[in-house]
Amino acid sequence: MLTQGFARYIDPSFTASMEEGLDEIARGEKEWVPFLSEFYKPFEEAVAVAEETLERKEEPSDEICDLDGKAMVVKSGRFGLFLACTGYPDCKGTKPLQVKVGVPCPEDAGEIVQKRSRKGTTFYGCANYPNCTFATNLRPIPEPCPECKGLLTAFPRGGVRCTKCEYKGKRPKAQDEDSEEATPQPEPVEAGYPALAG
Repeated sequence: MLTQGFARYIDPSFTASMEEGLDEIARGEKEWVPFLSEFYKPFEEAVAVAEETLERKEEPSDEICDLDGKAMVVKSGRFGLFLACTGYPDCKGTKPLQVKVGVPCPEDAGEIVQKRSRKGTTFYGCANYPNCTFATNLRPIPEPCPECKGLLTAFPRGGVRCTKCEYKGKRPKAQDEDSEEATPQPEPVEAGYPALAG
């Protein structure tokens, strides 16, 4: 796709020319505003043309549309990724794309998924919303609380906190081997948070 819409900008001679211009700016031989304007205006036009003309590839998913039973694909919209029915335009079925955490909900045993609030903060809640309103700001971990067998959530500096009792302690050894910052892979689930999606 880059070679189709941005061939000029990925050409090594363009990169060399750009580096030389930036070096001239650093040496005080060239003004930076006109130099960047020369680059930015055509680049902005190339982006606008690409958005209109380049074919967008759809990523298949394992989800089935609730409305017509056809397969759903991952699409990109102005609010990010979402699932859409392959039967469009006849079927306008969509679902938010959610990331499974791999931990069951302590209230109804549904899947806990990672979500984003309207303000852009990450939180974790039950995929069966609105039937189940469980939510937490801290990332759930698979190991149960050693005191009450409740849900443990990751706490800063390697600690954990229970959502059911007052337990606070160190993260279990099995969890220390996995990176806390590891980004979970998106995996669509059936239900969503319609009010918070996108």
